[in-house]
Amino acid sequence: MSSRRLLRDLLIAVAGTTAITFVAFWALNGLGNPNDVRNYYDVNLANPYHEPYLGTSSFVYTPAFAILVAGLHLLPFPLVATAWRLGEVAALLLVAGPFAAIAIFTPWVASELNLANINIYIALAAVLGLRWPKVWAFVLITKPSCGIALMWFVARRDWRALRSALAATAAFVIVSLVLIPHAWPDYFSLVTHPAPSVDGSPILWVRLPVAALVAVVGSLRNWRPAIVIAVWLGRPVWEGVNPAVLVGVAAFYWHGPLVGRAWRTGLTHSRWSSLKIPSLRPETVPPTPKPPA
Repeated sequence: MSSRRLLRDLLIAVAGTTAITFVAFWALNGLGNPNDVRNYYDVNLANPYHEPYLGTSSFVYTPAFAILVAGLHLLPFPLVATAWRLGEVAALLLVAGPFAAIAIFTPWVASELNLANINIYIALAAVLGLRWPKVWAFVLITKPSCGIALMWFVARRDWRALRSALAATAAFVIVSLVLIPHAWPDYFSLVTHPAPSVDGSPILWVRLPVAALVAVVGSLRNWRPAIVIAVWLGRPVWEGVNPAVLVGVAAFYWHGPLVGRAWRTGLTHSRWSSLKIPSLRPETVPPTPKPPA
């Protein structure tokens, strides 16, 4: 085993041990402050949007996601909060690998684990979605505006991947329309009257064009971290823990179980392979040999 690989594995072990220690400490001492998973746990399918936007116990996700988490209340809340956090720890280690040893000590990731939000799950979905586009359904039923990152597939003219992502999302939406159709008007009313910003951060309508541009340019230059950055820029409201999504960028800079697969999704589609990007440097063309006299 090379020293570089040994150091990588050591850092992953340190990050995992630290994160699990945090989770165990919270589980044994009043659970810390898992407010976000509490909102998922307490969702009422009869009236999911009774709280105003960004209220203390507001549910701000789609009715499709409400159905997905509605069964959580059948389990004890301490078990749900602990399992949710441990799932985020696993997702963090998968996407960030050795970089998790640094990320775990940042206020964004530490707060993310404490609150038990879904930002690291979204980062994982964005990375996996490059190879399995159906995974984008998770992003679209939680934070639909983050779907602006799908401009990646549009720029590549990869319509099959785009259809796959949208079809999987449509399946969840159709189920919710059948089971709780009354929730959709309330959801649209909620998200069309949000707080414009938190702590003076740029509002969504300013960030969306930037997110689309990042996704398109990243796609044309074949720079995969751009898709995670576009997801971050497309967040409906920027809050303190939002930068935790950016741990997904680290997935493309170490050779973990996700990275190799993600990088191999490069120039694999025939439509994209036929598209040539002009180089900024002139190419040296070898002279054509003259035929023998």
